[in-house]
Amino acid sequence: MKALALSANRKPRGPDKALKSSGAKMRTESKGEPQTAPKARLDTTVTKAMLLFETLAASDTPMGISTISKVLSLQKSNVHRLLNTLAALGYVEQDLDTKRYFPSLKVWEIGSAIANRSLLRVAAHPILLELHRETSEAVFLSILSDTHVLYLDAISAPNSPAGPRLGDRAPAVFPASGKVMLANQHDPEGIVDRVIAMVPQAAALKKSALLREFEDIRHNGYAVSTRGWRSDNTAVAAAVMGFGAPPSAAVGIGGTVEHMTKRRISQVIRPLLEAASKIARLPIPPRSPVR
Repeated sequence: MKALALSANRKPRGPDKALKSSGAKMRTESKGEPQTAPKARLDTTVTKAMLLFETLAASDTPMGISTISKVLSLQKSNVHRLLNTLAALGYVEQDLDTKRYFPSLKVWEIGSAIANRSLLRVAAHPILLELHRETSEAVFLSILSDTHVLYLDAISAPNSPAGPRLGDRAPAVFPASGKVMLANQHDPEGIVDRVIAMVPQAAALKKSALLREFEDIRHNGYAVSTRGWRSDNTAVAAAVMGFGAPPSAAVGIGGTVEHMTKRRISQVIRPLLEAASKIARLPIPPRSPVR
């Protein structure tokens, strides 16, 4: 049985580290120190189950219990119980030949239902279609999700076989859509620092050069990224401005490196900026509860 391949580019963290990074510790009660509201305790079983599922989703091939146990630093018996539970609920399937596990499409079904309720995606889709028809290029709509870019909508084109798809996620410092949103944040350097600390592929980035690039992006009004997150892709993106807050959405155009030449990019800048401006004038702000 063929495994379900989902895009992911980071090594899953063990459950103990996940608990610590999620802020599960309670407030400090020492005298003289300012007290803050206690943060919610995380249920360890739920945390382990979610990390296990993310581990399966990050793998291009089905995984066995021993491998999962090693990756997550869990006992095999614990992994087996979690897998049985996830399988019973329909989130995981087992390859009957190899006895290895892989994610089912249930999460995709749930995610699709949620995406279809996104106010921004529904309202902006006609504008994306218009941009696609005018340029005959692959177009996409993305939002800034903490340190990553999440693609809410995408319309493909023949010259962009490996472009972003609905639900794809990438560290914001790499794709054009992420850079144009970061460049217009109140503290882009702080977000860059967190990405570099969290994403192994970002360790080699020169922060000073990236911050200078942000200055150019703010001046030009758009960002260009060649082989940023995808080695065969060039994209140009514009932030959706005008909601009285740093942008949390961007619209972009992408294609193969060979197709998206400097000349071609210059030809699509005007319709791209117009599309971003139209989305900014929509009555549904990107930061609405159902984005």
